[in-house]
Amino acid sequence: MRRRQQFSVSATPSDWAAISERAREAGMTISSFIVACALQDEDDMRLALSEEEQRDLLNRVNRILLTLDDLMAPLPGTDVTAREAMAFLVSEAQQRTRRGAAQPAPPDLFDR
Repeated sequence: MRRRQQFSVSATPSDWAAISERAREAGMTISSFIVACALQDEDDMRLALSEEEQRDLLNRVNRILLTLDDLMAPLPGTDVTAREAMAFLVSEAQQRTRRGAAQPAPPDLFDR
């Protein structure tokens, strides 16, 4: 058996508590746990998200991309995008506010 050497590890108290808990759950000493985690093959590493969570995240990202595509596409019959139209409306509202013009009440989008 090889002679073991002692080394030190620096960690915050909360990180050390988490490491200690995980080592205890694995039925290992802290030293054995840290060495096992550090030497673990990449293929054996636990994913941060489950397969279902990854699928859900991908679906959400795809919905965001579709929304962005819609914002960047020209509005029907124009060469103006929805993003450009919204930027124009915001700019107009800011200019009216600076001029002191009365602002109409925004429509209640949820009162339908």
